[in-house]
Amino acid sequence: MIDPKLIRNEAKIVLDSLSKRKNDFNLDDYLSAEEASRKIQTEVENLRSAKNKLSKKIGSSELDEKAKRKMVDEVHEINESLKKSEATLEGLSVEVKNLSLQLPNILHKSVPEGDGENDNLEIRQWGEIREFSFKPKDHTQLGEESSSIDFQLASKISGSRFAVIVDRYAQLH
Repeated sequence: MIDPKLIRNEAKIVLDSLSKRKNDFNLDDYLSAEEASRKIQTEVENLRSAKNKLSKKIGSSELDEKAKRKMVDEVHEINESLKKSEATLEGLSVEVKNLSLQLPNILHKSVPEGDGENDNLEIRQWGEIREFSFKPKDHTQLGEESSSIDFQLASKISGSRFAVIVDRYAQLH
């Protein structure tokens, strides 16, 4: 996940990366949810602080019963507000987390723009390319032919470009 502070302070970099990826992630939704979450977090902390201060005053023996009763009532009011604010904060935190999990990583500036795999640049190769007397098959072809990899199930589970190893081949793994 990307640091929320980086997203807030460097939104242009994030937007540029999203446009390079041709990703339609709505950064404004994330920023507004994250800001609301921070405000509610501050409110919750202030309510807890006020509750703690009142609780300490109630515990002191310097106050008469009427003043203590009034403070106890204030603590109950703060508790009600605190419960509502904490519930709101929990909902916002879940929303912010879900949005941040959808946000892809920021691309390095050296990554070329392109519409797909064919636009990638090969920077270097390792080793020598072997010559075969037959046309070699990649892992996707071998997996489909042997029924050891289920690409359709994987696309339903997690999207494209994933594979699920099945049957006895999964036990080998």
